[in-house]
Amino acid sequence: WGKIQLSLRSGAMQIDLQKGKTTQAKLQELQQLASAAPEDILSITQSTHEITVISQEKYEEKMLHALKGERMLNVEKNLSLLVLRFGGDVLYQPGFFDRILRELAWENINIYEVVSTLTELIIVLKEDEAAKAYEVLRRSLKK
Repeated sequence: WGKIQLSLRSGAMQIDLQKGKTTQAKLQELQQLASAAPEDILSITQSTHEITVISQEKYEEKMLHALKGERMLNVEKNLSLLVLRFGGDVLYQPGFFDRILRELAWENINIYEVVSTLTELIIVLKEDEAAKAYEVLRRSLKK
């Protein structure tokens, strides 16, 4: 597995909305709201018709206000973020993400969303499954 740091954060939320003509300007406002502090997490994923925003619940009121007038598809609260930090060499290990996600599936843990950057994998889960997921991966990473 190499050197992987595992951490867990609670108090996250996800907003799913329909992509529209005014959405881009509003997303810029969200970026200013939720990216000021180093510990803040903001993920914005755009597909052809929808946008998913993941951030901390502490920004819920401001985010929903900023997105007023947009077509909300879903707002999910009580989420946790299971964060795996690793070196760039993981990018060249076939099956790394699959192995992580399979460990959770074997334990019947539902994954709500997955987000990745160059050196992080963030697994979004319901808070009531987060501690179990953390323990499963902690044990697996020791092997």
